Amino acid sequence: MSFNKILNLQLIIYNKLLRILNIFKLLPEEKSKKINLNIKLEKMDKYFKNLNLMHYETYSRVDPMPKEGFFSEYYSSNVGEDFKLKELPIRKRDLEHYDLTKKLFSKFDKTKINILNFGSGHAGFSILCAINDHKVTNIDYFINQDILNYENIENITDINMVNEKFDLIYASHSLEHVRSIKKTFEKFSQISHKETKFFFEVPNCFIQTKKKIKSTHTYYFTRNFFNNLFPENRYCETWKKSKISDDTNGDVIRVFGDLKLNYDFYNKIN
Repeated sequence: MSFNKILNLQLIIYNKLLRILNIFKLLPEEKSKKINLNIKLEKMDKYFKNLNLMHYETYSRVDPMPKEGFFSEYYSSNVGEDFKLKELPIRKRDLEHYDLTKKLFSKFDKTKINILNFGSGHAGFSILCAINDHKVTNIDYFINQDILNYENIENITDINMVNEKFDLIYASHSLEHVRSIKKTFEKFSQISHKETKFFFEVPNCFIQTKKKIKSTHTYYFTRNFFNNLFPENRYCETWKKSKISDDTNGDVIRVFGDLKLNYDFYNKIN
């Protein structure tokens, strides 16, 4: 047996032992809370992965769609881990997105712009924009205000709190988590002006083997979804390991363009 297999076996035995001790209330309170939280999340993950996946020509989605309360409870339970991510928020992906935005958006490096980071998470892109004097609004279920106390960044938890127009709407690995992609793009349109640009990154689900339910991914997109929804988009490519790839091999889709919906396609989205 290899070293890694022995280590994994030891971890499994250790975790099972902890859960037995937890049943008999023999663990410290904090340890017990963490174990109970892990058990709760495992049950929620199991429920989610047992949902159906409805396939359409350019995308897939889970069915039935869980209620808003499920997601609120799930993300609130994960908030401790989310805060740890924010302690070192700048990642390679954020730097790539920032550089690509500079190349594709002519005004980005020339004037101060107003940016919405939808599903901001660790908010690395927001921090890069803020320190370069852009104004950023982060939207996420839960935001660590202490860690994200940056000048030029506003943090909110509900997109319905937004009452302004944005020059750039940025969403990195958040669109695959929404309950209704139609309502999301409808809201994006309401908070856009005629020159608003967008930058999205989502997992590439062109390959059938990648169309497997993953918590808490509600939508699974192909590049053609965005090409149909935004026929005037300026950039739509699949990437793998920081390089442009193809549909069958790329891990993610990066798309940039004018936020102008093709309503013939939009109205057919389920």
